[in-house]
Amino acid sequence: MNTGIRKDWLYLLILFLLIIFISIPFELTISPERKFQITDPYGNAIKDASIRQNWDQYALNVHGEIDVKPCNNGEVYFPRRSVRTNALVLFWGAIKEFKSYGIHASFGSSEGIGIFVPGFKDTWIYNGKGIERGIVVIGKEP
Repeated sequence: MNTGIRKDWLYLLILFLLIIFISIPFELTISPERKFQITDPYGNAIKDASIRQNWDQYALNVHGEIDVKPCNNGEVYFPRRSVRTNALVLFWGAIKEFKSYGIHASFGSSEGIGIFVPGFKDTWIYNGKGIERGIVVIGKEP
């Protein structure tokens, strides 16, 4: 067998496997599950808050938002937000974002949680920063 033909078959096999690999669907997490408690500076649970979670996956143009109230003990729960996709769709979405917004394009996922309580400062948490311990302490308005 000619080595040139063998190389051609090898390249075709690699291309075929690459196409299959980038077409395999997977679950992409936009926002992980969140569970936390809201308290005042003295450790008292706050139950009369309004909490808003919003999430975005820019390359896939997936957006969502939900408003909730905490439980009696000030606990808040948000389920995991995810989408089923594959690498090809994700890559194509990133190209479309770049074509639309140039260097200002975003391709990844982001999440924001806003906590609004009368008499307290509005608090925003981005991508889970600040709720690692499971407690959010909000301060009084000056």
